Amino acid sequence: MTHFRYATQILEEIKEFDPDTQISLGFIKRLAKNGLVRARSVGRCTLIAQEDVFRFFEGETEDNND
Repeated sequence: MTHFRYATQILEEIKEFDPDTQISLGFIKRLAKNGLVRARSVGRCTLIAQEDVFRFFEGETEDNND
């Protein structure tokens, strides 16, 4: 099951691992807006697939067949 979270929740999770991260809330939102990670609109809010964001930063994407 995919875990969908608000962008702020995903950023909090990243900061637990790396308190000095340079990843911003806006960047996570842009990943979703540009279709690089799965996202679902719920009313005025957008929920983003947490696993997709982590995979993106680990360099694993669906297009990456290395």
